[in-house]
Amino acid sequence: MMKWAAGLFLVLPVCMCTGCSGSDTPEDTEEPNTRVDIVLSAAESAVNAKVQSASVDMVRELNKLNEEANLCFSPLSLSLDLGMLLNGAKSAAYDELIKVLGFEGLSVSDVNSYSKAMLQALPGMDKKSEVEIYNSVWLKSPYHYETAFANACASYYEADMADNLPFDASTASLVNAWFKEKIGMDNVVTAGELQNATVALANALSFVGKWAKAFGASSTKDRSFRLLNNDLVQVPTMYANLSVYVYYDDDVMVAGLPYGNGAYSMYLFMPRYDVAGTTATINDVISGLTGQKWQQWMTGGYQDSQDVFLPKFAFKQQLDLVPMLKALGVTNLFSGACDNLTGITAEQEQLFISMVKQLTEIEVDESGTVARAATVAMGDLANIGPPKKLNFDHPFGFAIAEKSTGAILFAGKVVDPR
Repeated sequence: MMKWAAGLFLVLPVCMCTGCSGSDTPEDTEEPNTRVDIVLSAAESAVNAKVQSASVDMVRELNKLNEEANLCFSPLSLSLDLGMLLNGAKSAAYDELIKVLGFEGLSVSDVNSYSKAMLQALPGMDKKSEVEIYNSVWLKSPYHYETAFANACASYYEADMADNLPFDASTASLVNAWFKEKIGMDNVVTAGELQNATVALANALSFVGKWAKAFGASSTKDRSFRLLNNDLVQVPTMYANLSVYVYYDDDVMVAGLPYGNGAYSMYLFMPRYDVAGTTATINDVISGLTGQKWQQWMTGGYQDSQDVFLPKFAFKQQLDLVPMLKALGVTNLFSGACDNLTGITAEQEQLFISMVKQLTEIEVDESGTVARAATVAMGDLANIGPPKKLNFDHPFGFAIAEKSTGAILFAGKVVDPR
């Protein structure tokens, strides 16, 4: 067994675009586009429940490191990459990954089966929402893949497997060309980042969705938006009266704006700024968010017709995910002191993670929105009445999720739409 440690890094470019041009007339549906549930086995359903809870934990911890800035993060992209990595993890690193992902009591086989089911189901859920998910693994010469690891990545994660690479500028060009071909993103990795690495695990995720009922472009006007520092700025803000999913309690209001056939929705949430005396910020809301509370938001609401005001926004971001993973308890993956990742190479190379970065792009405009049927009585959860309108004129959070599984593709917040 090799006793020296070599670097491994994960890279996860993801992009999300909600439409691309405004229109006052929704597009006609040319063919049937009926929503169906994703059917999971009992074991896969158990994995799914834990994945969504872990996704909320990741968003909460990542926000602590990005309180003053916009944020766009893909829990699904990271979970798929860590799922591949789990097949090569050993000892303490394996235990940490299982704990952070919430998989105690579940097998790697269960995780792999769930990942394969989601990879196959998510892209075909809605003809008006284009979802593309790709995985790849890149290995430096002269090493070779451990057979079990390679088979798992190729079979369950449909990963492109490349080896015998110099990990120099030519390899960086190959990796960047792969991302460009798959989801149109370029300049994802540099030769310098590859130079000290031995293996690179990559995930590419793209979501392009259209609201079923578009915000009319003629209704978009400059309206006031209050920043975290309490300054008022004027930003292009869309308006429409829509049938939306609504959840509210004394502390938060949530709106679900579905895409296409309702398989995917953008959930928007922020403190009850419509109530006099509210002092909480979006960071306060996210810091108190748990998997259980998120599920309450998703299931404890009702369908309603509401005036919706939503700023247009677009931004790009590069996230270093190592501090977030360490905050959640992952430490041995970043150390070469023990045999944590010896299941990746046939030579049982002693690897450690040297970098985990995620590049994101997001754009939200007038194209597309739809009503989604999630009719669950709210009961007496709140003492404060429902909001009279859904005006996202303060910093707000968002998440893109699939209806039947609750899978969170993207999550983040907007503190400045400019």
